Amino acid sequence: MDMGKKAGWGKWIARRTHNPKVASSILAPATTGVYMIRVIYSTQMRTGTHWLSDHMWELTRIRKTYVFNEHNTPAEIVTKARKIDCMLFHAHGYDPKPVCEYIANMDDFVCISTTRNYLDMLCSNILYEGRKMQPHFAGMTTDDYIKAVLARSDNEPYIKGLFLQHHMYRRYTHPKYTLVAYEDLHRKPVEVMWKIAGVLKLETTEEQIRDVIKRCTFRRITGREPGVFNGKWDFKHTGVMNSHKRYLSTETIKYLGELYDFMGTVG
Repeated sequence: MDMGKKAGWGKWIARRTHNPKVASSILAPATTGVYMIRVIYSTQMRTGTHWLSDHMWELTRIRKTYVFNEHNTPAEIVTKARKIDCMLFHAHGYDPKPVCEYIANMDDFVCISTTRNYLDMLCSNILYEGRKMQPHFAGMTTDDYIKAVLARSDNEPYIKGLFLQHHMYRRYTHPKYTLVAYEDLHRKPVEVMWKIAGVLKLETTEEQIRDVIKRCTFRRITGREPGVFNGKWDFKHTGVMNSHKRYLSTETIKYLGELYDFMGTVG
C-alpha cells in the first residue's frame, strides 16, 4: 500500500494494490480506446465523499484515488488523468460547472458529486475542522460553538460559504453531472449503486451490487457501530443521518434554516 505518495501536483491515496487485469476485465472500453471511465470527483467536505468512494472502489476494483488541487484547470486534470492508471480524481470544493463543460463531448470522463443534509454537513465540518482549527473554543458544545462562530464577523463567512457551496452542488445540472445524496446511500443503496454502475458503463448484477454494499457498511469499514463516535476526528465520524439533532438546539436549527434559505436566494 502506497499512502500519500507524491505524484506531480497531486498525491495518491491507495487502500490496496490495484490489479489492472482485474479492472480491465470488468470495465467496458470507452470509444476512445481506454479501459475505464474516469471520474472527476468534485465534492463538498463532510457529505459522504469517502463512503461513496469506498463503494466505487469496490464496484470497479480500482482502489485508489488521485487528489488534485482545486486551482488546477479542467484541461490540466484531464491531461493528467489520461496518463494515470486510476479512476477517481478528487478535489473538495471544485466547481463542477467548468469541468462538465470541458468534458461535455468526452466519452471517457464523467463528474460525480456528493451532497448531504446541510445541517448534518455543517455539524460534521465544525466537529472535524472547526474544533481542531480553533482550540480556544474547546469545551463548548457544538451548539454554543456555532453561536460563537456566527457572532464573530471574521468567522461567519465560513458558515455562509459552506451554505453557498452546498447550494452550488445541489442546483447544478448537466448530462455529465451525477449528484449522490448521502441520505440516498443510506436509504436506497442498491438504487444508488445501479445508477453509479450505469454512469461508469459497468456491466454488473444485483448480486454484485449487494455484495459491494455489504462490504461498505459503516460497521465493516470502521469496526464501530453506526452512531458511535471513537473520539478521533477521522473521515468517517458516526455514519448516521440527522446527526445534527444530537448537537443543535431547536433555536439554532431554526436560525440556521432561515440563514440557509436566505443564502440560497443570493447564491
